[in-house]
Amino acid sequence: MDAPTFFAQLNALMKDNPPSSADTSAMKRFAAVGITPGKPPNLRQYDLAVAEGLEQSVRAGQAKIAAEAQKPLGKNVNGWDVMTNLGRYGTKL
Repeated sequence: MDAPTFFAQLNALMKDNPPSSADTSAMKRFAAVGITPGKPPNLRQYDLAVAEGLEQSVRAGQAKIAAEAQKPLGKNVNGWDVMTNLGRYGTKL
């Protein structure tokens, strides 16, 4: 998925699933590059460096998710990765 598609979907999904108030400072920074709940982003309005940075962020995020998916996330029980810390969400980066 390319950056325009990713951020368009992200913005659309955040309309009905708003960010936590703990994310207010991050959302203010994101708004500077068009990442805002419910608003379609126009990445072409930004200079080339910003647009390329957003594209790189999508690729880096995909790589990080793939790498994290390879790590055990819980306790191995009969070959199953059993997670015991589910439901603890926050602003961990």
